[in-house]
Amino acid sequence: MKQARWRRSGALAASAIEEELVLLDAATGEYFGLNRVAVALWELLAEPRTADELVVALCARYEVSEEDCSRDVRALLESLREHGLAEERAAP
Repeated sequence: MKQARWRRSGALAASAIEEELVLLDAATGEYFGLNRVAVALWELLAEPRTADELVVALCARYEVSEEDCSRDVRALLESLREHGLAEERAAP
């Protein structure tokens, strides 16, 4: 069974502030702040990826267990989805 793929969504403006990223949702006027690890995930979402692909990429970049990374990635993806910043699409 193929996993759904995640990607960025919405009309957003982004501004880097040191190691963080501030996103502005043009439709709602809401601001969102991403820390350094969330910025790495955000950058990976420039191309559609599965949650597992995101976990593998982040585990390779940071010293974190796969279990912890998987939990945190899935939580962040859900938060991004709730705010209209990312969307999940069924695998082709």
